[in-house]
Amino acid sequence: MDRDLINVLVLGVSFMFLFTSFQTNGFIQGPMIDSINHEYGKDHYGANTFVSMCLIYLIFSLVNWIAPAFVRLMGARLSMIVSGVTYILFIANFLWPQAWLLYIVSMIVGFGAAIIWTAQGYYLTICSNEKTMGRNSGLFWTLFQCSLLFGNIFVYVYFKDMTGEDIPHSTRTITYIVLTIVGTIGIVTMFFLGSPKSLRSEEQDEQQGSFDVLQSIRESFALLSTRRMLLLCVTFWYTGIELSFFSGVFTTALGRINTLDKDGGNAKKFVGLAGMIIGIGEIVGGLIFGILGSKTVRWGRDPIIILGYFVHMISFLLIMINFPPDSTISETVKQSAYIDPNLVIALISGFLLGFADSCFCTQCMSILGTLYADNSAPAFALFKFFQSIACACAFFYTPYFNLYIQLAILAIFASMGTLSFVIVEWKLRQQNDQQHIN
Repeated sequence: MDRDLINVLVLGVSFMFLFTSFQTNGFIQGPMIDSINHEYGKDHYGANTFVSMCLIYLIFSLVNWIAPAFVRLMGARLSMIVSGVTYILFIANFLWPQAWLLYIVSMIVGFGAAIIWTAQGYYLTICSNEKTMGRNSGLFWTLFQCSLLFGNIFVYVYFKDMTGEDIPHSTRTITYIVLTIVGTIGIVTMFFLGSPKSLRSEEQDEQQGSFDVLQSIRESFALLSTRRMLLLCVTFWYTGIELSFFSGVFTTALGRINTLDKDGGNAKKFVGLAGMIIGIGEIVGGLIFGILGSKTVRWGRDPIIILGYFVHMISFLLIMINFPPDSTISETVKQSAYIDPNLVIALISGFLLGFADSCFCTQCMSILGTLYADNSAPAFALFKFFQSIACACAFFYTPYFNLYIQLAILAIFASMGTLSFVIVEWKLRQQNDQQHIN
């Protein structure tokens, strides 16, 4: 098997284990913190999951400007290993719940997230070429999103017989011990990442060992000043808003709608199931655009983005009619939805959210790896900057805006992000056609 393909598979497996830990926590963190607040009292704990998430993505966004400098200094593999440790610290903090500790480790993992995702984009790019970038992006995304499937299978099986409105202390402890161990396996797997065979990687390796923050910032600003990158940043911003929605808002709201549970009146036990369904949607999208990437790439990236747009619109409509508007701002849902909340419709909405997200994210990685193959670290840093700052903003307004307002914001930015991506893709296609003619 091709060495670079093996590297991509190892990269995907390592992220699968690490983010089985982190992304599973993202889905259950809201219900977990609600339960801890009920057990200890808000005066003794008082943490807020949306404040934690806002801190993560705020620091994430700021550090992205200097992340390429860290990647040059340490190299891609060591950067990912060191950053992975910050994720383990974040997960382990729930074994000793303290609000101040949660907010500190939220900032720490925000720093690590900027480094790990810049290093991942750089490493994926130097393991790929123009022909394999789409395939490799899809394969990585599929393996990465298996984290949603496996982690949430564990949560659903473990939580399904739970009674009462809260998650018991013993259940929380075992959950986070397991997630900490799984995340550690992901870090160990990163030690098996090999050196890419491409000539481009040898050229890039000459820059390793240097640490020039100002150069990193200058490169990012130079890219940001181009019309093409400015247009793509609108798409990046949308992926951040919808990331916050499906990874934290959707499942937190679902866990508060106890009428979804016709037996025990506790919808929190469905959070793992919803996360698993979202993961299946991500995996299906990754497989279609990864394994079948050589066929879908013939039609371009824009049809996939447009498909993701319409799938998102359908999911937003289903959520609007199925979820009460106050489910995002109140732990005790009092308002009614357009219909009686239905678990099947909620799960279908989750699948559509995951599938559409894979449409956007795989094509964003693909176009960046193609356009900026010779200088990918700043490009991926900008991607993660706009995605994470949008995510931070969304988590900030989540406790104050009801569900309908949030869905309206999503619909507006989905339209803008889709249009801007299509413009870039069409311009790129025109340039390629002109080069072939000449």
